[in-house]
Amino acid sequence: MRPPPRLSMDMGAFAQGLLLVAAAIVGLAVYAFIAGPAHLRALQDAAPALTVPVESAEPAVQTAPADASPFYGGALPQRAEDGRTPFVAFRAPAPAVPAGRGRIALMVADFGLSESGSAGVLESLPPEAAVILSPYAARADAWAARAREGGREVWLHLPLSSGETENAGPLSLSATMGVAPGAQALRAVLGTARGYAGVAGFFRREVSADAPAIRAALGEVLTRGLALAQIAPPGAEGAEEEDPIAALARMQDAPYVRADMVLAPQDPQDVPAALAQVEELAHIRGHALLVVAPWPSVVGRVASWADGLPAAGLALVPPSALAGATYADGGP
Repeated sequence: MRPPPRLSMDMGAFAQGLLLVAAAIVGLAVYAFIAGPAHLRALQDAAPALTVPVESAEPAVQTAPADASPFYGGALPQRAEDGRTPFVAFRAPAPAVPAGRGRIALMVADFGLSESGSAGVLESLPPEAAVILSPYAARADAWAARAREGGREVWLHLPLSSGETENAGPLSLSATMGVAPGAQALRAVLGTARGYAGVAGFFRREVSADAPAIRAALGEVLTRGLALAQIAPPGAEGAEEEDPIAALARMQDAPYVRADMVLAPQDPQDVPAALAQVEELAHIRGHALLVVAPWPSVVGRVASWADGLPAAGLALVPPSALAGATYADGGP
């Protein structure tokens, strides 16, 4: 058997190759020392900022209609110079309702979090049904614009937490915050989208407006000319009595609505009974506000129910049509 062939090597060529490699390394080192810092600064200038000052924060997607400009300073809602408010500018037109006919308002929570679910809401529900936009939506401003294009009213969810036993995410306003951090948290949320008529909060007894940070934040919401929607889970303690949130809205003569039922059942079979209760309340009191989860199984049943409201002697209206109709007792 012949031995395997040996690789021949020219030692001169090998040494020359080593010299070329060494020269290249030295050249790269010199370039990095001289040009590296400037090049790094150029890359940093070109990269998007990971943190933005709250007062000047712009939404990630600028798709809001042009008529939003008089009502926004930077990205934050404000009253126009002529005194008009964002609530008046962005509320949906209320349909004419015959005298004596009960009115029902419908809001869909967590809008924008699911691409398919949010599209299904826009396609299935009538335009009188409003949406509560999540500030955690990847394209919050784009979803707000899309909803408004169909004549739908948009409200913005203000995440709230007790700060002790729960966490509603990095944008949440906590009852344990100081007033200044609370204002920062509020403005970070308000800057995520444009074109909304009001702010909706899921309030519970442990997240009351008695907390200084929350009270100051809600005061700023109303001062900016936005409406306030008070939402509490079904059966929440204190949901049926006047609290500082309603009192604050009343004191500022601000638009305010309160949910009568939050429909997010684990078993969709609970939906018909809940909708029947809402109808009964609207017949007795003259109006009712229903908030539903964006689950397709729930949205589909609610859409069919909404189509039958005229036959039941009831009318579906935007939530803004009920603003001012309820404070403590829900009476007109």
